[in-house]
Amino acid sequence: MSEIVNINCPNCGAAIQADPDYPNKMFCQYCGTPFMVKDIVHNYTTINNTVNNYNDMSSSTHEGIMGKRRAILDEITKERDYFLKNEHLYNSVKMLKEKEIPICEIKKYREGHQIEWRNVIGIIMIIIGAILNPIFFFVAISDNSTWLAFFISLLVIAGGISLSVFYNKDNDQIVAKYDRIKQELREKASAGEQELQEYYDAYGTCLVGFEYTYPDKINKVYDMINSGRVESPKEAIEIIAAEKPSLEELADYVIGKYSIAEFPKMMNELRTLTGYDTATAAQIIRKRMGA
Repeated sequence: MSEIVNINCPNCGAAIQADPDYPNKMFCQYCGTPFMVKDIVHNYTTINNTVNNYNDMSSSTHEGIMGKRRAILDEITKERDYFLKNEHLYNSVKMLKEKEIPICEIKKYREGHQIEWRNVIGIIMIIIGAILNPIFFFVAISDNSTWLAFFISLLVIAGGISLSVFYNKDNDQIVAKYDRIKQELREKASAGEQELQEYYDAYGTCLVGFEYTYPDKINKVYDMINSGRVESPKEAIEIIAAEKPSLEELADYVIGKYSIAEFPKMMNELRTLTGYDTATAAQIIRKRMGA
């Protein structure tokens, strides 16, 4: 059995223990993101080996230290320039995953919510009609003048059923429409990520893992090293991984991950990620959806 190693989730940065020779996909226990263990371990091994090579340089003199820093800065500058050439595709994939897919789910919820009054009124009509109908029926047996009220109660029931049926039909169409759009967006994002992964692999040995080549992250790594805040990409990555996303970003993440039909899962995951109670998590999601 291989030695267990510590890695970080490529999506949320959470610390995970894994077997580097495990052949199958793993799922982050915190955010659910799937990944190949070998790929993540390879990225981290590459980073550690590269930084360790720099650490082997002479540090006994000021010139040796400055030379090491310049070498790291030169390399990360080269990598940043390389990956920023594809900035448009990076931003497109990021926008699809973090904005357009969650917004698609929000639109589906809002459109369904806008026609929900039909179902509510329909149910009320059915209940009222069901209560009055037998009363009018028994009264009509003894008094023929109340048969009209009996038939009106039947019409109320029929009208309520019609409203509920049309609501369900229209709601199903809304759900189907946005589920189709959402699937298309996911496929587009997946194709973009595949293209970016190939672009990353074409570079060769890189100081940062694939998930840190997105413009916002590669720029953060560069800025930290250039300013002297850190001395290596590894230190910069550790700081970035420790940064907590905003509440809105977390809410958008779970909204994009699940459908409205999976609201309990959506709510429980946000509760796990934020530490809020169930009721608060549900309120945050509904507010984000505009409910």
